[in-house]
Amino acid sequence: MSDKEIQYGPRVVDEYVRLYRSMIVWCNQRTGGGRFFNWMTVEHHKLTIWNDLFDVVEKAGYTVYRDDMSDTIFDPIHGIFRNVYEQYEQDKDHQKLSRAVSMILWHRPSFRIINEYTPDTLCQLIIQKANDYHYSNIFIHRRNSMNRLLSLYWAEESENWTSKNWEISELNLSKWKPEEPDEKKLGQLRDQEVKTREKNIMVWRWMGRFGCRYSSTSYEDLYRPGGDMTILHITFRWLFYNVWDFISLQEEGHIGDNKYYIKMDAYDKLEELLRHEHRPTFSNMHVEV
Repeated sequence: MSDKEIQYGPRVVDEYVRLYRSMIVWCNQRTGGGRFFNWMTVEHHKLTIWNDLFDVVEKAGYTVYRDDMSDTIFDPIHGIFRNVYEQYEQDKDHQKLSRAVSMILWHRPSFRIINEYTPDTLCQLIIQKANDYHYSNIFIHRRNSMNRLLSLYWAEESENWTSKNWEISELNLSKWKPEEPDEKKLGQLRDQEVKTREKNIMVWRWMGRFGCRYSSTSYEDLYRPGGDMTILHITFRWLFYNVWDFISLQEEGHIGDNKYYIKMDAYDKLEELLRHEHRPTFSNMHVEV
């Protein structure tokens, strides 16, 4: 299908940009990205004409996994448009991949990217085209990466425990006592964290290099009850969202499961593994107040 047949571009997007500004949420596992996305973009989903988008992508020769409707639309395993990158892996046709990303972004769905699971080429291409289709980009990270990793460890271990004790409600997880930490799993978590940090830095640098509208916020600032909402307001005002009240998000997102994993023996062992690894920071110095 030619560009003329697809007929995508900023000129047509102008008709819709007055209604809302689309958002891409860049995050890692266990950084609250999913909860934030659902809270922030609930109206966006209603304004996206999904069937038209599906039809256009299918006419371009791609498989659309319509039953896998999730906010991570490009996810290589669960994303509804995962075949776009699957075909690129086979033919290595960057121009074809670029056209596919353009036609999807033209329909302006808001979506979420999990950095560590999304290929570099796809991340860079999405960031390059974000401004063409009036997207705002928010990067959510954890300042306390230890808690993120222990949350991953805790989620897997507690899931294994509840699956073996299915009659016990998840509300009674306080009865669960984790076994002695698995050294192999902790080592894998450490290696995963190192790669995730490298990917986060890469994504952040691309945002600055390609001049998209972007900013960052930490999990701690976003979900901390009683925090300074002025900082959050400035952050999102830069992204063209006039949001003052984050209380409902904080009440919903502050799950409090750290009271379980903070006591785990794995904490000290994992901390030692990461002791000499540099944790990056993401500054909003480019945001104009």
